[in-house]
Amino acid sequence: MRVLLGIGCAVLLWGCMADHRVFMADVNPLGWKTGDAVTAEFPNGDTVSFCNLYVVVRYDERAAGREVPLTVETLAPDSLAVGETITVRIPRRTFDRAIERNSVFFEREEPYRLRARLQRQGVYRFRFTPVGTTPVEGIAAIGIRAVPDGGR
Repeated sequence: MRVLLGIGCAVLLWGCMADHRVFMADVNPLGWKTGDAVTAEFPNGDTVSFCNLYVVVRYDERAAGREVPLTVETLAPDSLAVGETITVRIPRRTFDRAIERNSVFFEREEPYRLRARLQRQGVYRFRFTPVGTTPVEGIAAIGIRAVPDGGR
């Protein structure tokens, strides 16, 4: 019994020590079409601390060098909804390094909200929808990353 209690405490402490959380949703990398929304769910238990929120895009060479305008809609657990448009700028890269490390994907973070406080406990939903006239190729996943602010 003590062993199980000890393991449980260790797991809880490890979770508290995590410096960030990332929640992603898959996208069709062959062509993410305008109007095709994907949703990343973010379970929130901390209603007091400030955090910095970043939009995270996982992409391959087909998306390199693009600017991807997105509508980001945030739906709080109490059904309060906020939407806005942001642009994620995906840098040009040399993909030789990706091949060296046996990966074809890179990640790009775009600041979304700095010093945000998610004041409701429960699941926040972040819905991402591409804006534009042509499908976006090369994006495999999109999501939100939360990092404790730390007062900086």
